[in-house]
Amino acid sequence: MIRLSMLESRFPRRVRVTVVLLALISCAPGQIFAQKPSAAAGDKPVAIVNGEAVLWRDLQAALHRLPPPPQNWSEERRKLLEREVLALLIDEALIKQYAARHFPAPDEATLQKRLADLQAALQARGQTLEGFLKESGISPEKLKQEVAALERVRAWDQWLRQQIKEEHLRAYYEANKEMFDGVVIRASHIALRVPLNADEATRQKIAAQLQVIRQEIANGLPFAEAAKKYSQDPSSALGGDLGYFPPRSHDADPFIRTASRLKVGEISEVVHTEFGCHLITVTDRKPGKPTTFEQVRDLVLDMYVEEVKARVLLEERKKAKVEVLIP
Repeated sequence: MIRLSMLESRFPRRVRVTVVLLALISCAPGQIFAQKPSAAAGDKPVAIVNGEAVLWRDLQAALHRLPPPPQNWSEERRKLLEREVLALLIDEALIKQYAARHFPAPDEATLQKRLADLQAALQARGQTLEGFLKESGISPEKLKQEVAALERVRAWDQWLRQQIKEEHLRAYYEANKEMFDGVVIRASHIALRVPLNADEATRQKIAAQLQVIRQEIANGLPFAEAAKKYSQDPSSALGGDLGYFPPRSHDADPFIRTASRLKVGEISEVVHTEFGCHLITVTDRKPGKPTTFEQVRDLVLDMYVEEVKARVLLEERKKAKVEVLIP
């Protein structure tokens, strides 16, 4: 699990998914689809999400949107990054499917406005919509479908904001005051991969391996050295370092929740996530500046909405039928 921390350490993984989706709705040129992948494998599915295919071209486009990895990365680490990005695309598909079930399709006038916004943004950069489509390797109909799907996600976001009561926002602020005060923690981890759809016996066997590693650390092996030696995450080259992020001690993500509750130097018990099994330690904690609810209310609302979406996404994952088709 890289959690894309070296790329976007500010946001927990499940927040970042919806941040990206809402950014796409704003029609920023060059962000909906990146460079055109090779035509040979473009239509090959890399995953099936509730009967909907995620195509090879979608995965390659998402990878092209990221900064290039270090040249000394092994093929195994590149594969791990590919799997992480695919997990994001699967989450994106689940979010779109949820929004499609609960919110009506946008009308033609809305779609045309979104497409006009995109065209205007492209013209401001000296590009045309036709050129953009040709370079991206997508059809006008595909673009329209994508914008329609993301418009439903936007409708969900707007609906949520209208439902949230003020007392719930204040309670959320108090429960996460460290985050809103600007406190950040720096975490490292050791990750062992668990195969998708692994049974409980397999998961427990891998967790037992981590317990052995934890005992080695207790006996004197530095955590960073253990990460370099054992971790199956690309961050192993950095001693497991994931950088700084805000603590969220009530987060739906068990990784973020556990890390947020650790003291500096403390090592967690084995933490189970969708990516595998982890040992986590916090290596630094930086204080922030005290805030009041009124000062940060807009940010509280943004984060509360993301928290609701995160919990929906967790439930959708539990119910989803997902088949990954890449090794």
